[in-house]
Amino acid sequence: MARRTHPDTATSQFFINLADNERLDYKSEYQPGYAVFGKVTAGMDVIDKIAGLPTRTVDRFNDVPDDDVVVLSVKRKAALPAQDGAREAVSAERKTEQFAAGEHYVVLERPVPTRDSARIEVVEMFSYGCPHCYELDAPIQEWSKQQSGDVDFRVIPAVWNKPMELYARAFYTAEELNVAEKIHQPLFSAIVIEQKSIRNESDLAGIFARHGVDKKAFSDVFHSTAVETGTRHAEERVRLYKPVGVPEIIVNGKYRIDRMRAGGLTEMLAVADFLVNKERLMLKQ
Repeated sequence: MARRTHPDTATSQFFINLADNERLDYKSEYQPGYAVFGKVTAGMDVIDKIAGLPTRTVDRFNDVPDDDVVVLSVKRKAALPAQDGAREAVSAERKTEQFAAGEHYVVLERPVPTRDSARIEVVEMFSYGCPHCYELDAPIQEWSKQQSGDVDFRVIPAVWNKPMELYARAFYTAEELNVAEKIHQPLFSAIVIEQKSIRNESDLAGIFARHGVDKKAFSDVFHSTAVETGTRHAEERVRLYKPVGVPEIIVNGKYRIDRMRAGGLTEMLAVADFLVNKERLMLKQ
């Protein structure tokens, strides 16, 4: 663990030793050393790639990577059962796991009408400025592809402040220009990973331009009635769904799933499966 001069000041930073650094060992109460709290058990190839990146000197620090190395998320991973049969049993048990209202998800006080009453609507509320939304994006898109035709999946940008409104306008502009597939991931990466400052229309126009969108065409659509209507619709959905944050999943206008109650991003999808099946059974009655 990295720390300041006093030995009991390690709180959040750590480093991985690629050599036997004896100078970091405990010598005496005046040379307390550094605490070792773990070891790399898998993925050493990733560590080696990080170590091989070009570096530079910044102030008094040597070997600072030219490009920041970003850790997107950190999780405690439960050990898998040793036998394949046991793994399959765990997977089957997970599919039939029961989740409780108020504990794992919220029942909306007033159901919100869906766009197709004959299907089960699943809405993901997200924002381009949200790292957890970035992390959930690929898994939930894959989840949506695995659903049967009775599930109507869509994504709605959450809007409750000016930056989120700007991001929502970018989302609907990309849809109107039919470039959502080209723009969505680069825009996410620019904001979350590269941490670029996207504060206004001009900043957005620059990103769209780098992906082949004429700046005038972008501006015309950005200020169009269709984009304005989409953004106002997103604001209205926030008022109706009452999310506590993003990302959140709303199932059939009745249930709201957030990361904290579900227990994590992967768990959100498990709760969504449970609620989709619940609605599926109700539609058959």
